[in-house]
Parts: sequence; C-alpha cells; structure tokens
Amino acid sequence: MQFLKSSIITLVATGSMAFTGTECFQSSFDVTVKHKSAPFGLLNKTITISKKECEIEIAHNQYKYMNRNWLIDICRDPIHVKSTSNSVDVYRKQGECHATSNEFCDEYKTIKKIIEDDGLIFASGAKNSLNDDHGRVFCAKLLVEEYLNTNTVFGRNGNYDYLMIKKPIARIPEDLKRKRAEFKAAQENVEIKEDDGQDKSNTESTIESSSDFQIDENAGPGSF
Repeated sequence: MQFLKSSIITLVATGSMAFTGTECFQSSFDVTVKHKSAPFGLLNKTITISKKECEIEIAHNQYKYMNRNWLIDICRDPIHVKSTSNSVDVYRKQGECHATSNEFCDEYKTIKKIIEDDGLIFASGAKNSLNDDHGRVFCAKLLVEEYLNTNTVFGRNGNYDYLMIKKPIARIPEDLKRKRAEFKAAQENVEIKEDDGQDKSNTESTIESSSDFQIDENAGPGSF
C-alpha cells in the first residue's frame, strides 16, 4: 500500500512538471542528439538545436561531409527560413505546403523530417521535461511547426499554452447521425419503390405486347 501511494505521488509530480507552450517559447537551451547510422552503424548522424529567445538554430551533420544549417526567427514576419549551410539563402513562404510545392516547402519538410527522425526518435529523457533532451527537441518541433506551418508569428508577451493542449477529435452529434440514418433509409426506400415500379411497368408492357398477338385457332399446320 505504501508503495502504491508513493507511485501515485510520483506520477502526479511528474505530470505537474510538464512544461506549457508558453514556457517552451520563453525557454533557452542547447541540445545535441547523436546516433549511429548506416551503413553498418559506422557513421554518425548529429542534430544540434540551439534556442535563444525567438531564434532557433538547427545544425545537422550527416555522413561527416553533408552538413545543413538553418536559422528560424519565430518572432519575425513574413514567415521565412534561412539556410546558412554555405551562403545565406532565404526562403519565404508562398502558399500552404499541403497545396503547393516550392523551395520553402522543401526546406520545411526537410527540417521537420530531421527533427523527427534524428531528434525525437533518439533523444533521451522525457518528452514533457525541458530539462531532458527529448523535451527540448519536442519543444523546438512545436515552435518550428507553429511558425512555419501554422503561420503563427510569436510575440514576446504572448500566451502559447495551447501548443501543449491536444486538439479534441471532431465528433458527429447524435442528432445529426440520426438524421443522416433516416435520410439514408428514406433514400433506399425510394430506390426500392422505383425498382418495383419499373418491374411492374415492364411486366404490364409484356402482357400488353402478348395481348396484341392474335392466334388463329382454325389455322392448320404450316400456316405460320
């Protein structure tokens, strides 16, 4: 019983330590995640994320010679991302990425994939703690997606607690479900009646055609 009480207290304390969206935005941190990669686990992949106030810098090292760097200022309008791998290239958002394809969207998809595949999957610690690598990578992912994908330009005094709140799943109201079911049943009933009417019409047409055909009962063999 004592162990159970201690476990419950631990769970409650852990849950209460989860950071909010605003705390994520206001935080500053550096995090590096490294893991072995193909072929044969001989090479390393490294992602380093540095967040200071509004700026998030992401550096990705793949196979030693393939280095990419991005700088994202989530408080700056218009929505854009800077690639600082060699020279500084600026990609400004032009249209939503689910409906169009351009250089900005290519950069955003690359950043998102790197954070997920080389960051979230391999980072250690708890996702809900800004003291752990996993929590810091997760925080960076939230902010980057909210800025680049959702078009939110952050403000230093803004409240962004909603970032950590799961959006409810849209459910169809029961009365709407009932009306849909009634409508569907009515449609099926109409279709059945139409089919019956069509069959009846075809039958009557066949009977009328048969009645038009006269047989001469006095006709002998070979008369037809």
